[in-house]
Amino acid sequence: MLDKCTEIAEILSLEFNVEKSHCIVIGNMYRKEIASMNLCGNNVEWCESIKYLGVYLQSGKYVKFNINSTKRAFYAACNTIFLHSSGIKNE
Repeated sequence: MLDKCTEIAEILSLEFNVEKSHCIVIGNMYRKEIASMNLCGNNVEWCESIKYLGVYLQSGKYVKFNINSTKRAFYAACNTIFLHSSGIKNE
């Protein structure tokens, strides 16, 4: 399938950024050794988790999302707003 994507991309004069492309495994094969994937002649890195739209998608038997970093950023923004609106100076 990746070869077909490369073929179509060449026809359309598009390029894939392999540095921004990653593979993860979701399902029964998540603990197995899987062959490397090639896109445009470059290996695509296998990862335990990937960030997509600010949420981390984690490899495993089932689909799992890790939103801890998003929650942390949200609480930090709320605390900043609270501190500025209450007149408390954060030094």
